[in-house]
Amino acid sequence: MPMIININYFYRRMNWEVYSVVVVSLLCYFWWNMYDNYGKGINFYDVLITSSEVLTYSYAIIPSYLVIITSTISFRKNHLFFLFRFKSRLDYFIHILTQLVLSTTTFILIVIVTIFAPSLFTLSFKNEWSFYAVNYYAVHEPFLTQHSPLLYAAITFLLLWCCLFVLGLLFFTILLLTQNAVVAIFFILLVDLLNVGVAIGQIDALYPYVFINY
Repeated sequence: MPMIININYFYRRMNWEVYSVVVVSLLCYFWWNMYDNYGKGINFYDVLITSSEVLTYSYAIIPSYLVIITSTISFRKNHLFFLFRFKSRLDYFIHILTQLVLSTTTFILIVIVTIFAPSLFTLSFKNEWSFYAVNYYAVHEPFLTQHSPLLYAAITFLLLWCCLFVLGLLFFTILLLTQNAVVAIFFILLVDLLNVGVAIGQIDALYPYVFINY
């Protein structure tokens, strides 16, 4: 399928009910996160950056993303008939990669919007480090003076996109091997739990190899 057809297919077949549930869930989570930390002098960028912290990443971002990609590329009852639309396996894999790119990008935009919405009339949007960040990252003062929070947040979301896309590829690979979405979901959650275990347990030998380290 040409790129435009792939994009049209993605948004035409998007499960709006699933996406709506994810939006509401993330909106509630980030509103609670903002409310819980409001008194510490945070700004909009602090809430953006929390999306890559261990707890938020593992218990909010990953499960929500799994819901999105499962609704996007899980094999349906008519999947064999769907395969006849492609000239070759390569065309099919390109289609799946495009769907993963679109679903990951859409999900990242959802995360940004669900952080932006509750912050709009409450937090500062000035491109400067907040009182909370200056104190929390005090040991990294040279970094704070050389980089703006906007740049840091942009790089954070770029790396988050890459990480989620890799997890999406792993999900599809396990799905191909097992033909079972539940097994694929379980595998990704297991990878996530291993990441959390290494990070929280401070296992120095493995920490350089886990997603959260980046």
